[in-house]
Amino acid sequence: MIELKNVSKTFSTPSGSVEAVRGVSLRIQAGEIFGIIGLSGAGKSTLVQCMNLLQRPDAGSVIVGGCDLTAVSPRELREKRRGIGMIFQHFNLMASRTVLQNVMFPLRGSGMTRQQQRTRAFELLQLVGLPDKADAYPSQLSGGQKQRVAIARALAPNPRVLLCDEATSALDPQTTRSILQLLRDLGRRLGLTIVVITHEMAVVKEICGRVAVMQSGRIVEQGDVYAVFSHPREDITRELVGAAVHLRQIDELVHAGSAAVTPGPGQLLLRLTYSADNVSEALISTASRRFGVDLSIVFGSIELVQGAPVGGLVILAGGERARLEQAVRFLISKNVGVEVVLDGKSFAKAGA
Repeated sequence: MIELKNVSKTFSTPSGSVEAVRGVSLRIQAGEIFGIIGLSGAGKSTLVQCMNLLQRPDAGSVIVGGCDLTAVSPRELREKRRGIGMIFQHFNLMASRTVLQNVMFPLRGSGMTRQQQRTRAFELLQLVGLPDKADAYPSQLSGGQKQRVAIARALAPNPRVLLCDEATSALDPQTTRSILQLLRDLGRRLGLTIVVITHEMAVVKEICGRVAVMQSGRIVEQGDVYAVFSHPREDITRELVGAAVHLRQIDELVHAGSAAVTPGPGQLLLRLTYSADNVSEALISTASRRFGVDLSIVFGSIELVQGAPVGGLVILAGGERARLEQAVRFLISKNVGVEVVLDGKSFAKAGA
């Protein structure tokens, strides 16, 4: 449904040129929910705006539904954009118009009569669960209700693609879940292709089937969401995944010098990451018995991603160094990711 070929976009600023998007190529299949994630400044919002040419790329092609949007006339582009809905973080509703009028707004010039526009808008409000708010004004709505109206408005021209630019960032966690559930249901019911831009892996794991990770304007990693969660390859991906499954909290404790995570002489502080093929095995107790080492769990986190568990543990491991190394090799052989966060040897040397 969407294909980007070597798309680049550079902005001129008082301090010089900024390459927001650098040679990005991407294919998004019809009917899927695809996530694009990255930290602030990664270029993800610019990239999604290139998908409907709100930002015209400096180079490359943007092909939506088989049509190269970068090659059509301005009139054709306006028509093609009707098939691409978009919702934003701050809703962008018109304060002086009622909810029904906001949803009707994209239908101007569609050839529909005023009554047909009203009927279509009311049907969409029913679809997003707000038929009783048709005569209300945006100021009378909660954040979640405003985003539901924005979704209804985006769907008014009956698009095939829905672009969501940080659509849940201004919402509380409970409202975020309800909006993501709504998007998932609408995608299935209407056959939409949905692109979700976010800086939160929690959003990606909740709704997306595949994900691309952006850093400094480039796609650095992409794939099935479960594969990316369970075996992240890039440092930025590991950081984002770690925040989502809470295992990166250990870094804050280490930085603060917490006694709870400070290994004694001969101990190792390890971060273990699991996936579906090993999360249910008693690997910690097995390693402890087999190699005669002490393994103490500091904390752990297991999340469900696409219905399968992924996560891990932070442990303090003590014993003879050779036995510890054997235990680590055993865990690695069982497809457990093992990262040495701190080595007690360095603390012993510092104390000496």
